[in-house]
Amino acid sequence: MQKVAWRWYSFFSFMALSLVGIVMYAALADSAPVRTPNVALTASVATASDAPIEPDIEARSAIVYDALQDKVLFSKNSDEQIPLASITKIMLALVAYEVLEPNTFITITPASIMREGDDGFESGQVVRMQDLLDFTLVASSNDGADALARAAAPRILEAYPAASVDSPTVWRMNELAKEIGMLQTFFTDPTGLDISINTASNYGSARDVAQMMLYALIRQPTAITETARDSALIESPVGATQTAANTNKALGEVAGLIAGKTGFTDLAGGNLAIIFDASIGRPIVVVVLGSSKEGRFEDVKNLVAIARTRTAK
Repeated sequence: MQKVAWRWYSFFSFMALSLVGIVMYAALADSAPVRTPNVALTASVATASDAPIEPDIEARSAIVYDALQDKVLFSKNSDEQIPLASITKIMLALVAYEVLEPNTFITITPASIMREGDDGFESGQVVRMQDLLDFTLVASSNDGADALARAAAPRILEAYPAASVDSPTVWRMNELAKEIGMLQTFFTDPTGLDISINTASNYGSARDVAQMMLYALIRQPTAITETARDSALIESPVGATQTAANTNKALGEVAGLIAGKTGFTDLAGGNLAIIFDASIGRPIVVVVLGSSKEGRFEDVKNLVAIARTRTAK
């Protein structure tokens, strides 16, 4: 009951704070078909006179986007194609939400447990879809991501006859990326793990990730708002519990945080994408790609400070 109460409190708080910020998109979101969203991030980069102070960040690529003003407050190589690592799991969550009900029960298979990382899942374990999704995003669980992708696959084949039989979930992730307008993005794996020491599984740009985060904010906020919590909990039908700490170390240092997702592999480096309210009803998206494992958190904090300065004018 405590978790349910938190989810509703978090959801309604988010809606109250962000209503002004998303009202400019509401008509589009209501009138457009779900499969043809119109939330493309088309704003131009701020000019030198608009942004006299540039932050010193490690990230190879970054963007700061003010959703209310439709304005890019900061950009660094924001259209460069870079490995996404576990930021991939945001797109997986969106696709899973299209075809699976939150109360659907998912059985963990041996194949899912074999993915890199050990989050304490057991073969045959039964978990609620919403709990598994929250756990997967908060803990950046590869086991959980694989299980979600496998559970979504048959439903995607039913809903989309043109879907790839071999990898329907990944197919849908790529199709949704196209619909959102993520021009530099493609997926080959639902977890974001590197394929080899030389090749990443998924690539995209900071601008694309910002568009994906904005889409999630508008269309499926309940799929991502749990990522603002410091931990995730799975309660199985037999009473056992499973907890994991949030991988986002900037969690307690960004006031007004709405959602966030980390990513790290050897090829990607450190990635982090967040949405926060700079003030009431002023949602800001911050994305850094290609930083270091620790540097991504400092990069985001620096960009949040710049965003607050530039939205206070």
